Amino acid sequence: MIQVSDLVVKLASEIIRINVQFGEVIKRIGAQSLVNAVEKALVRCRINEVRSHLDLLYARVMDVGEMNFAIQLRNEIMWLNKLVKSKNGFDWTSIEMRSLSAMEEYEYAHMKGVQYDRLRQIFATLEFEAIEHELPRDAVDEKKGHLIDLLESAD
Repeated sequence: MIQVSDLVVKLASEIIRINVQFGEVIKRIGAQSLVNAVEKALVRCRINEVRSHLDLLYARVMDVGEMNFAIQLRNEIMWLNKLVKSKNGFDWTSIEMRSLSAMEEYEYAHMKGVQYDRLRQIFATLEFEAIEHELPRDAVDEKKGHLIDLLESAD
């Protein structure tokens, strides 16, 4: 499970980095709600939701002809599909963040800690990109706040 969780963090980091990179495009084409849905599913580690939301985002980006963004998304969709196929039989719900009502209090506290650790790893990727001037600092800081909000709203 740890290995799969690490792979999901890697995927989430890459998709979120791409979303920051194409932030202006996302605003221009009115795709923020789709991006929010993708990121919320990523933060909650709900892989089936990630797949469906990414497909919708990809279709939207293709419809408006943003090919650079579309190519990046397509690569991530292919990577995600390969990951799911390679882990045939894996119970993807075992790494999902569920609500307190769906589990015992101690299990929820543990899972919340795991989720924050995953978020910390995603933040590290974004920070590195900002330090290397690959992503704008203000966009990275804004995205980090947004991701915390998504995790907090997961309950």
